[in-house]
Amino acid sequence: MKTVSIKWSQFEYKSIENLAASRTISVDDFMKQTILDRVEDETDYLDAVKGITSSAGESVSRNQMLKRLD
Repeated sequence: MKTVSIKWSQFEYKSIENLAASRTISVDDFMKQTILDRVEDETDYLDAVKGITSSAGESVSRNQMLKRLD
């Protein structure tokens, strides 16, 4: 497991600490979850861009999509 050290101003850390407390989790857990959520969002975005690019502008109707999901 890796350890990361980040320097925060007192104001920044207090803001993070308050948000973590409002969710009743530790600052460490709050920061870890926030970063992992961002990584997931970025990955989803890149996957969507790849899908749009590979479709060459072609769209799929709702009915076609529902048929694909059956």
